[in-house]
Amino acid sequence: MEIVKTNKFKESAPALGIMLWAGIRPKEVSRLKWEDIDMEENVITITSNTSKTGGVRHVEILDVLKKWLLKYQNGKTGKICPPDWIRKWKSIRDSAGFKGIWTNDVLRHTFASYHLKYFKNLIRLQSEMGHRDLNLLRSRYVNMSGITKNDAETFMTLHKTNFNLPK
Repeated sequence: MEIVKTNKFKESAPALGIMLWAGIRPKEVSRLKWEDIDMEENVITITSNTSKTGGVRHVEILDVLKKWLLKYQNGKTGKICPPDWIRKWKSIRDSAGFKGIWTNDVLRHTFASYHLKYFKNLIRLQSEMGHRDLNLLRSRYVNMSGITKNDAETFMTLHKTNFNLPK
């Protein structure tokens, strides 16, 4: 997250937060608009035009993500991702030290593992991720190996700490 605090990448911070704390796919994030985010209801609506699978789903905005997004929203409309998003997303990963070693959807996988460890609710996670059944979720997304209860709590409650968000 430190990389998006730089002037070069701060316009990409909302998209990065959504991928990390809502588990939304990079391609779906690229289609998201600020109008799809309802801060009062704490939900992001993935429309059929946004979704990979064509289905509609609602993804909860966790407190940590809400704090992150409120820093950027300021009445914005239109796309969340900046122009030339694909190139910028690759540049963020490369600049963060992941050049040539980035695993696709790793932020989505991270979200899934920490979410399940923290909430202990596979059905809730299935709904958030937009999976039809639990098989794919169990086999490919949920790897809590090495994640402690404290790790999960820290990940899900960063908003309670004094972490500096980019402006």
